Amino acid sequence: MADLERSSLIKQNSLCRLTQAVLFNEKLWETTSTYNLLQLRNVIVFDISIYLIFSSPSKTKVMPYSPLLIKPFKDELTSIGVKELLTPEDVDKALDQPGTTLVVVNSVCGCAAGIARPAVRKLLDDESGHKPDRIVTVFAGQELEATARFRQHIADIPPSSPSFALFKDKELIYFIPKHRIESRDANAVASDLLSVFEEYA
Repeated sequence: MADLERSSLIKQNSLCRLTQAVLFNEKLWETTSTYNLLQLRNVIVFDISIYLIFSSPSKTKVMPYSPLLIKPFKDELTSIGVKELLTPEDVDKALDQPGTTLVVVNSVCGCAAGIARPAVRKLLDDESGHKPDRIVTVFAGQELEATARFRQHIADIPPSSPSFALFKDKELIYFIPKHRIESRDANAVASDLLSVFEEYA
């Protein structure tokens, strides 16, 4: 399929889903839980972002997402105490600290919204388990230089987002790639992380 045709189909699909969400918004507001409404908002914001990207005259140039459009995705983590790493220097400083550091590679992917970010909330809400000394995050597709620097620290592992990486005393000891997130649910991912924390944190 030609790039132009593919771009047109992606744009039409995102616009269609956005239109459906708006048309049924009133009914959803009356019948849907607050958490699901948050997820719906994230889907709408993502579809707006995709529509704008593929409406741009330059469809092949890699550019960061709009900070405004991905703010809800980032807020889900920062609002519960996860620290953002915005620059390569931030990444180096975080990973150079002793103790345990969990890095959450955030993204616009649906499994980030439905599984990865909720898993972080669940593990932080669990008062019985051990926790790492710090939890930090980079946003793949937004903080491009920070994400690239983080990936230099795990150079033997292919890029994967969303994903989780646990470091202890500056060394990577555990990694959960996207393919081990997208086929599961938030409870299972949180349980995996809590088990690792129990052993290493």
